[in-house]
Amino acid sequence: MSSRKKRVAKSGGKGALVLIEIAHPEEVVGNQKLPSRLFATDRYPSKRFNLNASLEYLLLVRDVLEGTDEMERLLGSCFGSLFRLPVRRCAFSAKLVHGLLTRQLVTKKMLELWPVFGGDPMRFSLAEFGHVTGLPCGEFEEGYVVDDKARPPKGDYVFWDRLLGAGRRDITIAEVAAMVAGDKEMPPTRKLKLCLIIIVDGVLLATNQEPKPSVKHVKRLEKLDRFLSFQWGRESFWWTISSMIPPAKVIGKCDDPNGAFCRKLRQETKVLVGFPWALQLWAFEAIPGLIARLGGNDEQTLLTYDGEKLPQHTGLGLVDVLHAEHDPKVSGSLIFVGWLCGR
Repeated sequence: MSSRKKRVAKSGGKGALVLIEIAHPEEVVGNQKLPSRLFATDRYPSKRFNLNASLEYLLLVRDVLEGTDEMERLLGSCFGSLFRLPVRRCAFSAKLVHGLLTRQLVTKKMLELWPVFGGDPMRFSLAEFGHVTGLPCGEFEEGYVVDDKARPPKGDYVFWDRLLGAGRRDITIAEVAAMVAGDKEMPPTRKLKLCLIIIVDGVLLATNQEPKPSVKHVKRLEKLDRFLSFQWGRESFWWTISSMIPPAKVIGKCDDPNGAFCRKLRQETKVLVGFPWALQLWAFEAIPGLIARLGGNDEQTLLTYDGEKLPQHTGLGLVDVLHAEHDPKVSGSLIFVGWLCGR
């Protein structure tokens, strides 16, 4: 007799529900062995991560646009869900994220992370990213390329010069933030557009140690409606997952992608790009024991939090992760059987 159970969890949207499948390990594998893992069970390295993104940019945007029509428009856009993230879930736990990355299975699935936690395989993909962030993850417009390293044509800097200042090619997101916070006479529309660049290139798509505005993102701001309707969740996920799974195998350039990725996880530090908080947010929903160890409640959000900086606490540590993984009260985790069926 099947021991599969179902529970209903609330999603980020008001009144929306998400059905989560709960299953025991023996029910999932069906007498089949799981694929090999990057590291042997209980032989995971314990290092740390560096983040390029900063959630405190959201607090700055909240403060500089407070009480304005522009803030109302921002909250009503696809970015509004970011300001409604619970503060207690925003303290980044490097141990938790590192633990999930080192527990992942070696699969042929593209752009999917499959960690094993407490004996159960779990999937983190575009679907889960969209669910926990609330960002749009639909198909890109025809001809759009995410990883476009081509040098932008000079014509693309025309709007850049109007918005950011003529000749300011190396301006950083930190400098843009100082600009919007310090200029009290800035026109509201320009301030909103600069805040949107801060959110996109400083929070969701931070790919450099010192984040800078992207030329193609700034150019998209020429038409604000076009910017707000873009599939930012899909692009943020692409960058996020690219630093969380082994790279593609390229003969002569990357002959052993799994080995190369494992070496990076053994380093003293590893840089995560994109929006790595999404993996942590997903883990809190998928693994009840983790949120129980976190304590507190979700009443206070980034929008209602009274402060310019996030609380200085470490979030979950290694002890908390191990406790949640071996807690006998935890009946299971998120299971997506589509992978087991070859879909």
